[in-house]
Amino acid sequence: IELKLIAELHEVYGLRPPGNLKQRSTGYLNSWSSERGIDVIAQNGDAYLNAGYIYATAVAGDPSVAIAQGGYVLGYGNADAYVYGNIDAFAMAGAGSQVLAGGIDVIAQNGDAYLFATSDISATAIADGGVVAFAHAANVNGYGYATARVGGDITAFASAGDNSQASARGIDVVAQHGNAYLYDGSYIYATAIGGQTSTAIAQGANVYAYNYATAKVYYGIQASASALDNSQVAAGGIDVVS
Repeated sequence: IELKLIAELHEVYGLRPPGNLKQRSTGYLNSWSSERGIDVIAQNGDAYLNAGYIYATAVAGDPSVAIAQGGYVLGYGNADAYVYGNIDAFAMAGAGSQVLAGGIDVIAQNGDAYLFATSDISATAIADGGVVAFAHAANVNGYGYATARVGGDITAFASAGDNSQASARGIDVVAQHGNAYLYDGSYIYATAIGGQTSTAIAQGANVYAYNYATAKVYYGIQASASALDNSQVAAGGIDVVS
């Protein structure tokens, strides 16, 4: 399945390797770097993670797919994650690549989603020209309630060269049918940098709820997007919507 996804990404971005099917398959495998910290998946019940620190690093050359995912918690019912150290995802690749760095995802398909992290959460995606670089520090999505309590900094950094798309998102807290709550005891940073003829988008935080949406960030939020000539940039601090 993962090889098929890699092949589809190459086709979408016009990066199909030369040769027959066997040669192309070898090229797909050689161009892929993926690292996952920890996955906790409950197909018919609740998912629960209790961890110290989580690190994931993926590095690849030209043109490649590099994916670093720190933590992934998916529950059919509720999903809870308790992390007592740093969460860090770092992905880097060369020209003509797709680069994705995700700190932690906590997703409850039919219940509540809860994230408790005492320290920093960061996601960094770096790539050369003609690429897509996407960094997303944290995502908490609950069918009912969604809550995120983070003690340290939340940082997303995406950098790409010319003719690229760079997107950095700090944290999303989404409650599909209940209340959404975000508390951060420090700072939230989102930085996106592009080259010429590029798109750079930075968003610090999103808090969406069907009922009540609440956000408390103790120090501040900084979102920055920059690019060179013939480019489009957008930066937003925080959206709180109910």
